[in-house]
Amino acid sequence: MPFTYQMNIMLQRKLIYTGVTRARKAILLLGELGAFRKGIAIIERHPRETTLCRRLTEYSSREDPFEF
Repeated sequence: MPFTYQMNIMLQRKLIYTGVTRARKAILLLGELGAFRKGIAIIERHPRETTLCRRLTEYSSREDPFEF
């Protein structure tokens, strides 16, 4: 797995985690140590915009939350 500042967009914790955990037998990390450190420091570039929290709140405030 390469770590370089040239691939700046790929330096994010979730992508690094996915790459490392999907390795079957072994993984080789190469590149710039600073780029790796920057990547694991970036939690999320674009936070997901979901309606899950709002929907759970709405369902839980109903008299019968299991009625759709």
